[in-house]
Amino acid sequence: MDPLPRKLLAITILCALWAAVVLVAFVPVEKDAVVGSYRLHSSWFLQKEARPARIDLDKDGELRVYADHGEVTLRAKWWWDAAEGFLRSDARELDRRIRGYHGWTGTTLYWRLAPSFDYGEELEMQRLDR
Repeated sequence: MDPLPRKLLAITILCALWAAVVLVAFVPVEKDAVVGSYRLHSSWFLQKEARPARIDLDKDGELRVYADHGEVTLRAKWWWDAAEGFLRSDARELDRRIRGYHGWTGTTLYWRLAPSFDYGEELEMQRLDR
């Protein structure tokens, strides 16, 4: 095989991969993709941090936060801001606390440990209803 067709094939493959990465990274997350039940991924070094045991995001816009013993600690209304990639809520402590983006395996959500943007530590939210 001549070197020129090999180079063209390599450039074509690289361009296709680049287009796939751009598509995955910049397509906004839609509300239907985040509806479901989640638990927070536990990190061994964050065991003492206060965090919910489970979070339910209903299709009708209701959000429920559960404690370890199964009691609902917070109910609120929620909506998805696709332009920003954040969950918005009428509960101030939850507004913009959950963010999402498209990854190679689908939509991934993250829970910011502190309600303010000053503390950026986040935990991955693992979907329970798949």
